[in-house]
Amino acid sequence: MGHYRQFPISKVSGWFGGDIEAAGLWVLLMTDARCGPCGCYQVSPAEVWGELCIDRQLCLDIIARMPKHVMYRDRWVGLAQFQTYQGKGPKWTTAIRKDAETKEPPKDLLS
Repeated sequence: MGHYRQFPISKVSGWFGGDIEAAGLWVLLMTDARCGPCGCYQVSPAEVWGELCIDRQLCLDIIARMPKHVMYRDRWVGLAQFQTYQGKGPKWTTAIRKDAETKEPPKDLLS
């Protein structure tokens, strides 16, 4: 689990409209220790559904239900607006840039 994360709790219930599976998966992806300041990281599909102990197809279906919040492609997770909720300022911007340079995620996931 990530050392420290901020969650926009007041918005989460509206984002997922009562879909507890989607909200739970979003929290799992957001708190993953591999998730750095840029909000993108690599994880194999087996790791995602293995941690949840659910069927592969169910996991992919849940991810497909939240395209505004999670992008998953070619073993890359991209969390939309992750940086916005975690911090701001020049040091935070530098940390995001360095994390992105180190991990080299697909450019469209970074935006």
